[in-house]
Amino acid sequence: MGGRQVHGEDSVFGLLHGGGAFRDPLLLLDSEKQTVLLVLKTGARTAGHPGMTHGGFTSLLLDEMAGQAYCEFVQHARGPGVTANLSVDFIKSLPTESHVLVTAKVTSIDGRKVRCDVRIVDGESYYDARGEETEGEKKKKDEKDENVFAKATALFVVLAKD
Repeated sequence: MGGRQVHGEDSVFGLLHGGGAFRDPLLLLDSEKQTVLLVLKTGARTAGHPGMTHGGFTSLLLDEMAGQAYCEFVQHARGPGVTANLSVDFIKSLPTESHVLVTAKVTSIDGRKVRCDVRIVDGESYYDARGEETEGEKKKKDEKDENVFAKATALFVVLAKD
């Protein structure tokens, strides 16, 4: 499934998209794995240092996609939730004008606490010249963080009390 708007035009993410911070967003869902995938290209206007995406934008992208996973897979049953904690690891600098793949997965639900794991991966090197890569090859690269720009764990709290 693709083409869904990430959080709508009235959000900060919509504002940044409209302002050219990123282009060509495509949101995909894997309901079976409770994972949301976002493909996009970062823009030159995301720079913190020349040629490098600002860490604040990177963190926003991680938080927004964790929120998207929460909305897709938890909110309909439990109600709205908010980010209580976002723990970010910056693995390597994310160049501006980069094609990236962002994945967000709901990993656990414990009472009112919901955890999501999020990763920003280099979209161009993730596949070989044929556009294919075996699952084993992907797993090896991911374990070494070769393709990973940043990763985070997000903790959401369900607002409605059970």
